[in-house]
Amino acid sequence: MVGLVLFAFTTILGWNYYGERCVEYLMGVKAILPYRIGFIILVACGPFLKLEEIWVMSDIVNGLMAIPNLIALLGLSGVVVAETKLYFEHWEKVHSRRKQLAEIREELATENN
Repeated sequence: MVGLVLFAFTTILGWNYYGERCVEYLMGVKAILPYRIGFIILVACGPFLKLEEIWVMSDIVNGLMAIPNLIALLGLSGVVVAETKLYFEHWEKVHSRRKQLAEIREELATENN
């Protein structure tokens, strides 16, 4: 039971810290205090809500987190395609060079025998 309580407590602290860093990055230092107040209100309301209500709120927030990720995926899709092409071109060069080295080793081995 003690382990569960400590896990829950440290999870809340971790989420709060992560959320603060994100709010600071996206909206600036002035937005941290309103974030903290909202976070504390939600944590304080948690024990008084039904479990189903908590899961619904959790699902909504998790769904909202997908929005900036989807926007970033769309914005970076061209970069991802370009980097993937560069990677496979590099891989082909390395792979073909390894084949050439293996063939040279084989030739040297047959010459030495």
